[in-house]
Amino acid sequence: MTFKTKSDYRHFFKTIRQREGEANWSDTILRDVQETLKGKGEVLGIYMPVGDEISPWPVAQALGFKTALPVTLPERGMAFRSAGLDDPMRKNTFDIPEPTQGGWVIPDILLIPLLACDGKGVRLGTGGGYYDRYLASYPHIIRIGIGYDAQFSKDKLPLEGHDMALHAFLCPSRLIEFSHEF
Repeated sequence: MTFKTKSDYRHFFKTIRQREGEANWSDTILRDVQETLKGKGEVLGIYMPVGDEISPWPVAQALGFKTALPVTLPERGMAFRSAGLDDPMRKNTFDIPEPTQGGWVIPDILLIPLLACDGKGVRLGTGGGYYDRYLASYPHIIRIGIGYDAQFSKDKLPLEGHDMALHAFLCPSRLIEFSHEF
């Protein structure tokens, strides 16, 4: 399966993701992630899953980090607020819940939603570029894509100059590390 454009890949992996059910995270994987991230920070940036996106909340709860959620800003910007599931939220222009309270923070680690990633850590998102722009300002943040097993592409995905590669990909069956920088 080789496609010519990011749009073609997006269409294919959206279809794949729609077929997935609820993720069953194994205790072994959660322990591996805990061990890998031990001492790497205190604040975990996650997201509110929308539609068929995999939920990062079981992983966040297992890790025990303080959590932060993204808030969209003008001019396609993004920042993070310290927040949890029970905190007040409002829906943004994309109909995604985001926190209305909580201090502004810079996460040490991000669990990033995706449509797909490949063996080099190239992440294919939905095309808005919010994470890439945010990470360009904070390249020291540990970047972990999170998705279903079927979202790992054996094909090389298209990479553009602004794309920020992942350090790892986390799915219910395994943690794939692309970089030992973290």
